[in-house]
Parts: sequence; C-alpha cells; structure tokens
Amino acid sequence: MSPWYEGAVPDRIDRGRVTFRQGDACNIPPSLLGGGGTGESFAEFGRYDAVLASNLLCRLPNPAAFLRAVPRLVRPGGVLVLVSPYSWLEAWTPRDKWLGGYYEKAGVVVGGTAAAAGAGAAAGAGGRGLHSSTVQLNLSHV
Repeated sequence: MSPWYEGAVPDRIDRGRVTFRQGDACNIPPSLLGGGGTGESFAEFGRYDAVLASNLLCRLPNPAAFLRAVPRLVRPGGVLVLVSPYSWLEAWTPRDKWLGGYYEKAGVVVGGTAAAAGAGAAAGAGGRGLHSSTVQLNLSHV
C-alpha cells in the first residue's frame, strides 16, 4: 500500500488556490513549516489557511510534538480543525504521551496522562475517555 494519496478537486474550483500536502505529523518536514511571515519572522508564522487533523492525535506516537508545530503550520487568523475520538491505545501512543489524564475503570485504562495535559489543554484536546469531539481553533500570534 502506498503512503501517498491523491486529492481530487472539482473542475469548477480554481485549482490554483488549493494545494494538498502530506507529511509525518510528529516530524513535520521543514518545507511545510513557516513561510507565512516576512523578513526575520518568515519561519515563525504558518503558511496554511486551514489544517485538518482528523482521527490523528490519538494515533500519534507523540501528539504533543504535533501540537507544538501547529503555530508554524497555520497562518495567524487561519483555522485548525482537530477531530478525534480520543481512544488512546498503547499500540499507537505510549501511555506517558496520552493527552488529558487517564484512569482505570474495571481494569481498563481510559484517557491520557496529566503530564501531557498542558499541550492538550492549550489546543482544547483534554482527554475525554472514549467520546468523540471536534475542536476548531482560530489562531493568532501575539
């Protein structure tokens, strides 16, 4: 199975205004980061108007690394959409990297760790057990 996917844009859409990019969310290639600023701040600000991270956070080995990179992905005033079931599994993410705290219920571990809660709370990604949620952030740089 190829790791590359093809996006299709309807003919009526100005294709010059739409691009699709793919990369490792925990180790985003420098070519996808920054470029939204000018002069000395060129690398500091994101270049994309919108970023969709769907069913991603709880499938990453280090979700906080992705959340730290977001300001260099999304332009000030841009939109980041996070959609996640927050169904943390150690097969995907080591327990110490889970966001939002965890607890054991009837011998089953649910949630994420408090150690990573700061990164999750900053992005609105508090662990909510097995409930799905969508978070949309409008980003601005101070």
